[in-house]
Amino acid sequence: MYLLYVDHSGEILNPSERYFVMGGIAIFERQIYHLEQKVEQIRRRYFSEQEEVEFHASVMRSRRKAPWKHLPKATVHEIMKEVYNAIALSHREGVVLFGVAIEKVRVIPNFETLSRELTERKRHLRRERERARGEAKATLQTELEALNMQIGRQLIAPVLDFSFARLSTAFENFLRRFFFHPEKDQQRGLMIFDHASYEDKLTLLMNSFKQYGTGFTEIKNIVDAPAFASSQASRLLQLADFVSHALFRRYEFGDAEFFDIIAPRFDQKDGIFYGLAHYTNDRLCTCPACLTRRAHKHHRRSSR
Repeated sequence: MYLLYVDHSGEILNPSERYFVMGGIAIFERQIYHLEQKVEQIRRRYFSEQEEVEFHASVMRSRRKAPWKHLPKATVHEIMKEVYNAIALSHREGVVLFGVAIEKVRVIPNFETLSRELTERKRHLRRERERARGEAKATLQTELEALNMQIGRQLIAPVLDFSFARLSTAFENFLRRFFFHPEKDQQRGLMIFDHASYEDKLTLLMNSFKQYGTGFTEIKNIVDAPAFASSQASRLLQLADFVSHALFRRYEFGDAEFFDIIAPRFDQKDGIFYGLAHYTNDRLCTCPACLTRRAHKHHRRSSR
């Protein structure tokens, strides 16, 4: 069985961020111990035996919390590179990366305008509710709850649904390949998220995918609804956070330093990055996902 640990980067409701990203690390069950030990060795090089350390990429990069704020910037950067290299140099077949980068306006064309309008409306209702009393306060609370539902329906759901559908499709297709390889055992998969990552919504979505498909493919080899765990207690969820962080830095800011280290580990077949999906309005994007797909389409057209 392969376990796909998943995290996300970017906030869907933030109008100043163009991208929402899901990134994950799929690991064959017998490789978990070995990769965890590589990360543990990194921890031991920099911290005492008793010190508990959570590797959270954005927190490390900003150095806003202990123990990272007490270390020099160059040291923290070196630790992050060591973690990314541990991923890049892990077991070739036992560790595979997946990621989806969604430019929000590709899913919701008027995203920025709609997001600002609804967010400002929410702030206004909150201010009014704080000043109100009695029946007026109850009425404003009802309006606020209705607005939250509208925000979820119009902004969060379309982006989250599309991201999760695409990631589930890539993982399903990866697992399906084992059925056509006579020298390999058939495999099943399970997805594991941080417990704070849209838990109820993702559970409902996977149940729907298993019954009706993702819109891209049927789900037959992902065995159950996602499991949820604490990233603080799971090294693999922390590594999933590193994957999503590298993707977000690459697509939101054009910073490919960490992405380039792990890029070869995204699921590939015949030179195409099937494990990395980029949805953008930029038809000339040169990221590996877009470039390899365009080259494949061009080759198919020219060979007809």
